[in-house]
Amino acid sequence: MQRNKTILVKNIKEYSFLDSQYLELTGGFYELPFAIEPTEGAHSLKSCENCRKHHKLLVKDIQKDFENFPNCCELHSKLNDLEIFNKEDYLGLPKMIADKVFFTYHHIINNLDNDDWYEDVSDYLVYNFESFGSLPDGFGEPFKWSSYLKALKHLLLNIENEISSDIISVVELKTRMKKTLNLLEPVLLNKEASITDFNLLLSKYNDWYKIFPFELPYFEHLKEKFKKTLPIYTGRIRHNKYLKTTKREIHTKDSFAVVLLRITQNIIGSINGLQLYQEGLISNHEKHQVDLIINNRKLELYELSNLPNSKKAEYIKVLKRWFRQEKKFINEITPFLENKKNVNSTTSRPNRTDIAYYIYYMSSTKLLKLDYHFPSDKAWEEIGKEFNKNSKNIQQVYNIISSKFDERIKKTKIKNIEFVINEMLDKSSLKAISLAKDELKLAQLKS
Repeated sequence: MQRNKTILVKNIKEYSFLDSQYLELTGGFYELPFAIEPTEGAHSLKSCENCRKHHKLLVKDIQKDFENFPNCCELHSKLNDLEIFNKEDYLGLPKMIADKVFFTYHHIINNLDNDDWYEDVSDYLVYNFESFGSLPDGFGEPFKWSSYLKALKHLLLNIENEISSDIISVVELKTRMKKTLNLLEPVLLNKEASITDFNLLLSKYNDWYKIFPFELPYFEHLKEKFKKTLPIYTGRIRHNKYLKTTKREIHTKDSFAVVLLRITQNIIGSINGLQLYQEGLISNHEKHQVDLIINNRKLELYELSNLPNSKKAEYIKVLKRWFRQEKKFINEITPFLENKKNVNSTTSRPNRTDIAYYIYYMSSTKLLKLDYHFPSDKAWEEIGKEFNKNSKNIQQVYNIISSKFDERIKKTKIKNIEFVINEMLDKSSLKAISLAKDELKLAQLKS
């Protein structure tokens, strides 16, 4: 099997995918037809005189149309302006196409009662489909592809009531024949359709990624993970022994919709406001409320913009329900967080020691964001203004705890470290939280 495939680029356009810009090449493939091999079996051109007779007639019929090729139709006539096209490359094509019709016909009736008949027949049909070569978009289908399907269907329908088997029942044989005839329809899809299906899945995933609320503190740590994850493959491998190719199977539109729904459910089922509260990571409940409102509105606008053209995705329904529940939870817990905040304010928290620990953990993990370079005098003044405290007092405590490890994990500092973890560090400061928790354990061991 010799193949000669050329990629013809028609247009280049830029598009966005997962927050990055890419170039998309459009055009198509130009591939010459190639001959296929017959398979072994009781029925063949050698064994059947009637098949040989009809094979010759078919070659003559195709030869008549081939004489006019590529001027046989408007689309094929465009090949005259294609530099790579040379009709001499197609010499012998009428016999090659007639061979394919009868090789496929014989393969089907010889293998219809095998255990793996469906996969085997499917692979042989794909083998034939590929063997017709391809023309760029706008140049029509490969020469006589529809005629091949029509002739094959005609032969199968004529033999449908005569075919017999010593292995399977007549009823099962007829069922398999019907399924085989149905198999001819999907094969009509051209190679461009397969590429479009792949691009469609990428587009669907890009839509899901853009609309999923990764900006929320619940999910921001997952954004990069799902940016690098493309779940468009089923995990199954398909080997075609006739083409000698192995391909990863991609999802259909329907199965991919199920995948996106499952991913959405798994994420929102494992991370939520209740978990953040239990871990003491909701320190700014007003910001959580605002974030939920903004991202919910983004979802509503996305849904409205897509409703005229597509059915509402199931994962959008799940996300809308999740937003309603999360907003309800945050609204219900806010009064209690406010009371907690008021209690803390009566005890002047955060005090200078709390703030010094907070600055230490944030600066040590390179998460401290200030207008001025830390630890300059300007930076300390900025910190003092932010917390409405005397910056010199905060700096004095910071200098002690940052330079003396034993002083930092003293028993008397346990309450300060706990306050910083529970009230001052939020979900976006995971590294600082981790460092603080490690030192809290050390301080508790010393007590």
